[in-house]
Amino acid sequence: MERFMIAEPMTVFTDVLLATFAGWIAWRLRQPTEPRIISRRLWALGIGMQGLGALAGGIYHGFFPAMSPDFAAAWWFITRTLLGLATTLLVSGIGFAVLLPIGAKGLRIAMALKFIAYVIWCSIQPEFLPALCDQILSAFLLFALLLYGGRRMGNAAGQITGGLMAVFVGGLIQFMRLAPHPQFNHNDLYHVFALISLGCFYFGGSQLMDRSIQRNAK
Repeated sequence: MERFMIAEPMTVFTDVLLATFAGWIAWRLRQPTEPRIISRRLWALGIGMQGLGALAGGIYHGFFPAMSPDFAAAWWFITRTLLGLATTLLVSGIGFAVLLPIGAKGLRIAMALKFIAYVIWCSIQPEFLPALCDQILSAFLLFALLLYGGRRMGNAAGQITGGLMAVFVGGLIQFMRLAPHPQFNHNDLYHVFALISLGCFYFGGSQLMDRSIQRNAK
């Protein structure tokens, strides 16, 4: 009997590490008591979806040789869908932190439409390109929101901006397929920067406050 081996062990390890860290952050940012802060809740859900996407990606990278072509394609589609859902929730969360309620709700509708278009693109394009483009677009949207209302967010804006810078560097590495070692490829290095971004997102997300609450506090 042929001995089974994990296809990309380092990618699996970094994906599981990323999923575990994201799950811990989502748990820490949960709100078991009132008042419920929508921006922080959406931020926690977005990071949780990012963790699930990383876990699904780790399973794919580790075991795709043992999967049938149809199952592998479906699993990869689920992985990318989770990542797109994560960015949708993260951008929507910052919308509630910097926009008035009507603007935040409008942004949430726009992000839902973006997510539908993203899922359709993923169904047509089997590569990682849709997820990469979606993450870069979402990062630009977050930058724009922070530029518009970051003064109201205090230290949270700077910490989240730091996380976005890590996302851009990681995306560039992913796009250019930079690999420092044959056993540590571009995916693994991308995950390292994703871990850095999650740390920044945690500290920033823990300070998020809805703009409607900020107004009432004044």
